[in-house]
Amino acid sequence: MRGIHPPALDSGLEPALTTLAARSPIPATIRVELPQRPPASVETMLYFSAAELLTNAGKHSDASTVALTVLSDGE
Repeated sequence: MRGIHPPALDSGLEPALTTLAARSPIPATIRVELPQRPPASVETMLYFSAAELLTNAGKHSDASTVALTVLSDGE
């Protein structure tokens, strides 16, 4: 993922994930509770993971909602 930076992350992880959720084929809620903004590489990994999760949920599940939560363990 080195060198890849989605423009959606320019405003931070939470707004980027909220945008992904708005485009999800299944209604999705986002909860991000981080004490500080993570490094760009971590944000990028989380963004692409969330995008894949929402895409796969829409294609392969019978779910009526999706909840995506990002929390920190303090480290």
